Amino acid sequence: MVKEKPHDLEAQKEHLLYYMRLRGCHWGYIISDKEVVCARRPASGGIVIELSDPIPLTCYR
Repeated sequence: MVKEKPHDLEAQKEHLLYYMRLRGCHWGYIISDKEVVCARRPASGGIVIELSDPIPLTCYR
C-alpha cells in the first residue's frame, strides 16, 4: 500500500471509512500480501481516520 500512488491510498482510506461508518466500527484494517495497515476512527465520529505505519507480513518456518 505504501508504494501506491497517493490518490489510490486516499481512495482506499475513503472506502475503509465508508464501511467502518456503515457498520459502526471504530477499528479496521487494510491487508495485502505484503503488509497490514491498522485504522482507527475516533469516538467523536466524523470523517477522520487514523492509520498506522505499514506492518510487513513475514513467513516463518
